[in-house]
Amino acid sequence: MKPSIILFALLFACPSFGQDCLPGWEYFQEVTIDNSLGGDFTDFQVKLEINTAALVSAGKLNADGSDLRFTDGDCNPLPYFMDSLATNPDNIVWVKVPMLTSGGSLVIRMYYGNTDAAPAASGDDTFIFFDDFESGTVDLSKWEPVGGYATLEVVDGVLNYASDGMNPGPRFKFVRTAMSFSGPVLFEFAAEVTNSTGFGFSSADEPIERVLYRQSGEFGFDTLNLVAIMLDTISNGFATNITYPLIRYPSQTMQDAAILARINASNHLETNLFANLSSSSANTSADEVDAIEMTGFHFIVSSFLAPSTVYLDYLRVRKPALNPPTASFGVEQDNPATTAVIELAPAGMIRVFPNPASDLVQIESRLNEPLEVSLFDPLGRLVYHGQQLGAIDLSSLSGGLYQLVLRRAEDRVVVYSEGLVVE
Repeated sequence: MKPSIILFALLFACPSFGQDCLPGWEYFQEVTIDNSLGGDFTDFQVKLEINTAALVSAGKLNADGSDLRFTDGDCNPLPYFMDSLATNPDNIVWVKVPMLTSGGSLVIRMYYGNTDAAPAASGDDTFIFFDDFESGTVDLSKWEPVGGYATLEVVDGVLNYASDGMNPGPRFKFVRTAMSFSGPVLFEFAAEVTNSTGFGFSSADEPIERVLYRQSGEFGFDTLNLVAIMLDTISNGFATNITYPLIRYPSQTMQDAAILARINASNHLETNLFANLSSSSANTSADEVDAIEMTGFHFIVSSFLAPSTVYLDYLRVRKPALNPPTASFGVEQDNPATTAVIELAPAGMIRVFPNPASDLVQIESRLNEPLEVSLFDPLGRLVYHGQQLGAIDLSSLSGGLYQLVLRRAEDRVVVYSEGLVVE
């Protein structure tokens, strides 16, 4: 663990932040999130466009992006997820911020430059729902099969599903997200379908009442053009619309897609965007399914025959915005918590014991001045900050190597820094 070192003069470069975050990370940039055209948002996924490849090439970011971090002004870590590898010059990074005020702005920080950092990107923590099937198995806390199935497995990071039996029996069989939604929410996914498979939504109230978006063949088997309603276990159901979404979606080809859906005031499923992102084919008109009343819905993939398999590469669900916030980046700065000079107290003036510690650690000082106490976890996150010496409660902390930093309260120059083992 690198010692924490501070240059007081640099503290004034970042007046919007009350703490020096993430000792051990060499660089940061302030990111201003502009919500001047948007509404009030909570736990919102903000889109950042970052040339992470340039940082990797400069030796400032690990090639796997494991040292990328985002914090708020109090050093609280912000969940994030990268769409691509860090070697991509056109990377999209999603950061979940707790609150954005209508017409306002928010400043966060992006940190990088720690070769020893463990990966922290998490789709589960960032999105409302997330699965990219990289675990290699079907997570049954995220997915629920309805009815029997011939295939439900993950192969090479792709969910494979096929119902059991033959037509028309398997009509009511599908796999759905365990989580239900009421919206509005944006589903982004990649799926491979045929005219014997499909994706759509099932009612959270009556599982077999569902809506499938299918290829009917009327416009060719490369076009989704049919909203099929199924209310029982064996029938083909009926079409409520044979010209929606009417977007190109080639059969037997994995395609990236997006659907914006919600339950409207009439308790009907309503979609306001249906897009094939792979072919830039989109329908932005609204479609209301008034044949089913529901208070919520699940995302589903369905197969009508045992030999017919539907493939799902990933699914994530996030909050939409008519006017999404935008982000701008400040200049790169050296991290004051890592890069400058410390003024260590003379030996014997500060005593920290025991080390290793479990429930409590004692801090004693013979310096005749107030001190600030900061404790950072193994990922560089601030887990304790105060101005009282004596006993600090560690009982809620996980085991690992933490970093204890003592600053003079008057000028916040570091006078003591020590690795603290929490057992």
